[in-house]
Amino acid sequence: MLRPQFPGVNYTRIYRLFSAANLAARKRKKVKRPANERVPLELATTVNEVWSMYFVSDSLSTGRRIKCLTVADDFSRECVSIAVD
Repeated sequence: MLRPQFPGVNYTRIYRLFSAANLAARKRKKVKRPANERVPLELATTVNEVWSMYFVSDSLSTGRRIKCLTVADDFSRECVSIAVD
């Protein structure tokens, strides 16, 4: 709250002033959220139903690195596309 009025004042100086005046600076509590239910992945039953994407990287003999995005069909395990950068 003090930053707009005093832009040059940092956290440690504010804490020192609060401690000297015997004031308590409130800390924000983390909100605990309930864990979501995990749902298992469904297996593919036909071709072109479920695809997977993977990033693959490798290095050439010159030391230059290449990155590939591979798209594969989960049922037939066929590589549908490879994009190289």
